[in-house]
Parts: sequence; C-alpha cells; structure tokens
Amino acid sequence: MNLQDLAAATLLFVSGILGVEPIAKDAGSWQVVHPWQEIASTDGTNSKYMSFEAQSSELLRHCRENPESSIVFPAIIHGSHVISVGQNTVLQFGDPNFQTMRSFYGQPVLSCKSIPAGDVLSWKAYSYTKYFARISYFPKLVNHTPLYNVFAETFHIIGAGAGLLMAIFTFTIFAGKVSRPTTLSVCASSFFSSFYLGGCVAGFMGIPWSMLTVHKLADIGVWFSISMLVNALRHEGLVSKKVTLSYIGTVLFAIVIIIFGNSGDLVQFGTTLPFMLTLFVLSVPLFSVGKTLMRNGRSRSTWLQFLSLGSFVLAVFNEMFAVTGLIHSSPMLPFGFMGGVMFLALSVNERVNETYFERDYLRENLETEVERKTTELKSAMNELKTTQAELIQSAKLASLGTLSAGIAHEINNSLNYVNGALKPLESMIAKSVSGPEQEKMNKLLGVMKDGLNLTLEIVKSLRNYTGLNQAKHNDVNISQVVTSSLTILRNRIRGRINVQCDIPSDMTVLGSVVGLNQVFMNLISNALDAMSDGGTLTIHGERENDLVRISVRDTGKGIPKEAIDRIFEPFFTTKEVGSGTGLGLHIVRQEIQRHKGELKVESEPGAGTTFYMSIPCKAFSENQAA
Repeated sequence: MNLQDLAAATLLFVSGILGVEPIAKDAGSWQVVHPWQEIASTDGTNSKYMSFEAQSSELLRHCRENPESSIVFPAIIHGSHVISVGQNTVLQFGDPNFQTMRSFYGQPVLSCKSIPAGDVLSWKAYSYTKYFARISYFPKLVNHTPLYNVFAETFHIIGAGAGLLMAIFTFTIFAGKVSRPTTLSVCASSFFSSFYLGGCVAGFMGIPWSMLTVHKLADIGVWFSISMLVNALRHEGLVSKKVTLSYIGTVLFAIVIIIFGNSGDLVQFGTTLPFMLTLFVLSVPLFSVGKTLMRNGRSRSTWLQFLSLGSFVLAVFNEMFAVTGLIHSSPMLPFGFMGGVMFLALSVNERVNETYFERDYLRENLETEVERKTTELKSAMNELKTTQAELIQSAKLASLGTLSAGIAHEINNSLNYVNGALKPLESMIAKSVSGPEQEKMNKLLGVMKDGLNLTLEIVKSLRNYTGLNQAKHNDVNISQVVTSSLTILRNRIRGRINVQCDIPSDMTVLGSVVGLNQVFMNLISNALDAMSDGGTLTIHGERENDLVRISVRDTGKGIPKEAIDRIFEPFFTTKEVGSGTGLGLHIVRQEIQRHKGELKVESEPGAGTTFYMSIPCKAFSENQAA
C-alpha cells in the first residue's frame, strides 16, 4: 500500500467511525446506474478519480410540470458534475478531469426551464479524492432559488478581497503604534486568509490551474493564516509561547505533507491533521476571555477579543463538521476569517487608543500624578514597616493560638475521663464499699488517675513550650522541645501521620527554649500541612563536634522550584489564600540566625521537603536575645 492509498484508507476509516455514508440511503426516484467507482482520467495524466452515475425519469417529469422550479444537486467537495438529457449535456459544473476547477464547495442548480426534451435525466458526479466521494442526498426539486452558491462562491470572492484590504489597513494603522510582531502577524493572517478564500473559487475567477495545484496552495494558505492568528493571540497574551510553538510545528509538518502530496487524498490528509489541535488552541483562550467578561463585562477590548475568537471557533467547527460530512452546511470560513481578524485588529486598536489616552492624561497631569504617587508610596512604606512588625508578632501569637486550641482539646478529653468515672463512683459509694464493689471502685479510681496524669503531661508540655520558669537562656534539651511540639500537635498527627523521631535524649544546645519551640512548631506544622493525605514525618538529630545537626523531613507535596528561593521571605506563602501569613519560615530563619546556626532546605515537587539545621552547642548568649 502506497502513501496515497494509506492516506485515503485513514480518512475513510475516520468517516466510517463517524457514520458518514458514501451514498445517501434514500435515493427517492433516482436509479443508481453505478455507485462510486475508480476511473482513469481521459487527459493522459494517468490520474485516477471517482465516478458515480444515476438516472431519474420521475424527477424530470415533475420538473416539466413545474417549470418555475429548479433541481438542486448535492455539493461534492472538490468535485464536478455533468447533467444531461439523452445525448444533450444540459449543465457541466467543473472539469471531470480536474485539470481546471470551478470552486471547492459549489453545487449545481438546474432550472427546469432550461431542460431540453427527453425522457431520462442523467447525472454523473466526479470526485478527485476517495475521501470526498460521497452523496449526502439525491437531487431534488425546489420552488425557490437556493442561495448555497452565494455562500460557497460569492462570499469567498468578497472575503478574498476583504482580506487583502484588511492586511493593508492593519499595516497602515498599526505601524509604529503596535509591536512589530503583532502587526506582522495580523497582516500575514489577513493576507493568507485572502489567499485561501481566493483559492476556493480560483476557477470561478478564471485562474486555469488544476484542482490538485489549487488544493495545495489554498490549504497551505489556510494553515499559514491560522498560525499567524495564533501567533498574534500569543502577543496579546491569550495563548502561551509553548502552545504557539507546538501548534506551528504541527502545522509545518502538515504543510510538508500537503506540498509533497501527489494525490487529493494525501493533500487532504495533511490538511486534516491540525483540525482538532486548532479547535483546542482557540477554544481555551475563548473560555478564558469569557470568564474575564463574566467578571468584568465592561472592557471593550475584551469583548472584541471574545468576538474574534468566537467567530473563528464557530467557523472552524462548522468547516470541520462539513468537511467530514457530519453536517450539510454552507461554508462559514469567510465569515470566520474576516470576523476573527477584524475583531482582533479592533481589539488591538482599542488598546492603542487607551494607551494614547493615558499618555495624553499623564502629559497634562504629570507633575500632579508624580506628587500624588510619591505621597502614596511614602505612606505605603510606613504602613508596610508597621504592618510587618505587627504581623511578626501576630505570627507568634498565632502559634500560641494553635497551641491553646490543641491543649483545650486534649484537656477536654482528660476531664471527660474524670467526669465519666465520677458519677459511677458516687453511686458505688452510696451503696456499699465491701465485696465485689470494692474492685469496681478501684478500677474507676484507676481511670481517674490515668486522666489526671494525661492532663499533667499536657500542662507540662505547655510549660516547656512557653518557657515558663525558664527566663534565662541555658541548656535546652532538643529531644524535650521536639516531644513538646509533637504532643501539642497530637490531634493533627493521630491516625494519619507516621512519626519517626530519632534524637538522642541528652542532645542540648545553649539557647532560648521559646525560640527553639517556635522553630520546631512551625517546621512540624508546615510538614503536617504538606501531608494532607497522610505520610511520614522524620526528625533526625546528631552531634558533630561542636554542632548539633537536625533534619525535619516530610513526604508531602513538596515546594515548587520557582518558589524555593522565596520561602523565607516575609509574607510569601505557597498555601491557599487565608491559610497562612507567610511568616512561619521567616521566623524560623530568624531564630536559627539568633542561635548562630544555618538553615537549608531541599525539596522535590511530589516527593517531599527536608529542612536541615546546624546549631552551635555554645554560641548563644543572653545578650543576643535583646
């Protein structure tokens, strides 16, 4: 199987999946002489085309009975028709050998008045591709003059002229006012759209080229035009650079197939490749602009962008469905091209007008605006300094708030032990204290003692965390600090986080217990936030000469690479809005620096984060706390 046959087989396979029939099932009064079959060209070029023939006597009789009516024949894309009565050719629409062409999408309309005498109306249809060899319906009688060819031919001619005018107009108006890439992209899109639309009716305009030649040139034009439109949308900020380059790469691959294709099916295969990607590339910014309009519907520039994308997407949808045979519709690409380019140009022009308006305003009010902005900037800087100091203190208080909530929860559980055992105990005492009852009383008293011991443990952790009775800076036991933080955060850990703590019980540093509690509370709390679906928290510590090295590792979602260098900045956070102040890690770094230590971080998105701390054992002094 050669490339031509492979291309035709692929296209026909897609048509079969979509349920597109090569011949309409309802033939009406028509008798099929022979269905679609491959024939050799009679022009000596060894080309092979598809031929179909049908006859009808009844339709001819109805036509004679209604001389004011017309017979409408189905459109065969890239096809031709020969209609005859007996030996007389009544109408030839296009060239059966495709050495010339009339139009891509036109369809013959035969007036009943023009039909000569005869008994049988013969209709022969030709297609220069296997893919487009399909009959959507059999010829029928209509009592009106159909306007299909107005869309299929007249509007294409108008669109071709309008595209050239739009290219000239855009270059003239935008030159020097809009960036060169945007100007050239819009101009090129207009020019190549004109190239395509003119190619669709090349024979109708008297250009004596073969169907294959015009098919190649027109389809190259359409993809160049759309590529330039996508590039213009990129410069407008509606399509990313990566998507644009991927799209243009796909189009260039399709154009190579079109250029070297030696049959209609191979050329059409290349043309079909970028269809779905085009709809995706244009639909995504269309929805994005639509959302913007829902939030701020007053922006005229955004409305024009929406109209540009909308008209083009609708036209491409219509074209794709019509070409695949899913619908029987008039070609809408002339409107899509003109609407897409025109509304985009108007959108760019609107932004140019806004820029010039702002320039004129600033020119007239520059001194006043500079003075006003300077005052606002000074005021904002003062507020920022004040707010920063307040927020740092607030962050510390927020940690204590977290502490208080955890303690309240745990103390409540402890008191429930006592409260739940108290009433049964009172009941037992009221009855008797001898015999089996004595054993029950002992069990209840044991429960009460367990609850009280748990309460004491939590209160002890609270005292360690807040540094009560430790006003001076002295040796701080790292194991106790970590244990206190884990105890306070027990409610967030229980049942979903596996904690592995490996810190020697005698590891101490000279420093501030309050500051180090802040460090571990923030690091452990952040690790728990990162493991919303559960995971493993590993805390490891070891002594190396005069340094204490500690690592806190989680298996959470990790930190994005673009944010790793900013996580210690005040007010910067990777959490959702309202979920953090952005000061926790800033405070951690400050406390480590106060202890003359170093803090490093390693993170892999999706694999977790590890914080490494190195703290000198004897570097902290009371004077540094001031």
